[in-house]
Amino acid sequence: MKKNKKVFYYNDESNDDFFPTKTSLSVTVDGNYNYLPKSALFKVLSFVFNFVFALPLLFIANTLVFGVSVKGRKNIKELKQKGFFVYANHTSFQDAWLTPIFVAPFRKNYIIVNKNAIQIPVVASLVKAGGALPVPDTIGAFKNLNQAINEIVVNKKQIVTIFPEAHIWPYYTKVRPFPQTSFKFAAKANAPVVPVAVCYERRAILGNKRKPKTTVYIGRPVYPKPELSEKENAAFLRDKTHKFIKETTAIKSTFAYIDYVKQIDDQQIAVAE
Repeated sequence: MKKNKKVFYYNDESNDDFFPTKTSLSVTVDGNYNYLPKSALFKVLSFVFNFVFALPLLFIANTLVFGVSVKGRKNIKELKQKGFFVYANHTSFQDAWLTPIFVAPFRKNYIIVNKNAIQIPVVASLVKAGGALPVPDTIGAFKNLNQAINEIVVNKKQIVTIFPEAHIWPYYTKVRPFPQTSFKFAAKANAPVVPVAVCYERRAILGNKRKPKTTVYIGRPVYPKPELSEKENAAFLRDKTHKFIKETTAIKSTFAYIDYVKQIDDQQIAVAE
């Protein structure tokens, strides 16, 4: 372990969060939450926010300031006229715009987010216009979310991005478990899944002291199998997606900017780099 290197200690790969969003506000996403406002004004504002302001600014910031690059966009040429899902590892607060910008920059991309993203009134309006779909709190909201996703992917032929790991582990170079439930949306919509691996490499100049270079790797689409049930397809899509991201990060994510150390009862048992 390198001197002065950051170390994060964890107990639970599925629930520990190293980038929590704290707010004193409390919002309940129930059956009254409107995931897809239909007013003409909202649609116009959403278009302007996404394609006039956010897309150009974030594209410039990510390419020129952060130096992010993308590999494999040719893999999804066959999906130009289709709705699909993107599943990616969750290793940065930038993930929310990395995948929309680098996977399909000129198409509307909706993202399933923690409800903390919609708790601050002004910010909530912006993230909603940007395509945020907050995780539901009630059965009624869950039904509404399913209907919204069906409308987005099946009817509008647009994109939904999901981070199965749910919690951000900054610059993590491995892949945590993917719950099968995250893939029920794709199985239910009978839509293809695009696996995306966000990987990190040491920079050429002052590499040990600077944040790593980020590269987004886009995999080939994975299609549900017609002979499988919805539950079986969710498992199939999960396994294929996790395999691609795990194998890609094992090869391409070569620089651990932060060490992750697993503990049980305050005892160090493993280092995940």
